[in-house]
Parts: sequence; structure tokens; C-alpha cells
Amino acid sequence: METKNNVKCSICGKGYYLCKSCEKHKPTAWKLYTDTSEHYKVFQIVHGISVGIYTKEEAKKKLANVDLSDMNTFKSEVKAVLNDILNTEKIEVEDNIVEDKRNVSTKNNKGKNKFFKK
Repeated sequence: METKNNVKCSICGKGYYLCKSCEKHKPTAWKLYTDTSEHYKVFQIVHGISVGIYTKEEAKKKLANVDLSDMNTFKSEVKAVLNDILNTEKIEVEDNIVEDKRNVSTKNNKGKNKFFKK
């Protein structure tokens, strides 16, 4: 059986082989979307924030447990989301209301996942 790259990683765009027909070797969940399990962690966080499951603060906490040493290889749209999450700073204002320092809209975008199109 020939094993040419037949899918691309949703995070970095690198091609990899995924055998979709083998019942004996069912792919793990991460293999369906990414080339490595670490990239799948990034995928879950970026997907979660893009559909409104996580706030930027929650995503930032989750990213603290992910190896981002190869972030320079990520797709530009993924890097943009990660940079936005990682650069979010919170400040206290009157009446103990916390606002995003950059005044960026963080409204819920449920159902609008523009980062991972099939």
C-alpha cells in the first residue's frame, strides 16, 4: 500500500498520511485534524475560542500547558488567533469591571468557525 500524504494539518498545513479505510488501524482523534498530538491541543483551543466555548482568558490558561515552540510554522490565521489570545491584558476599571485593554470585541461567535474549513 502506498502511503503518500493525503491530508494537511489544520494548524501548520504540513501534509501527512491518514489511512481512513483501515478498520484495524482506526486513527486517533488528533490524526483526523492534525499531524501531531501537540498540534491537536492547539486545534482544540483555537476551535474552542472561535466558536465561543472559551473566553480569551480561559484559552490563555489552556495554552500555558501546550508546547508552542514551533509556532513559527503555524498557518498565519492560527498564529493571529494565538497572538490575540496571548497578548490579551486585563486591567481593573471603576466598579471592579474588567475590560480588555485593547478594547477588542469578544462577542460570542457560536457557529462561525472560520479557521478550520473542511
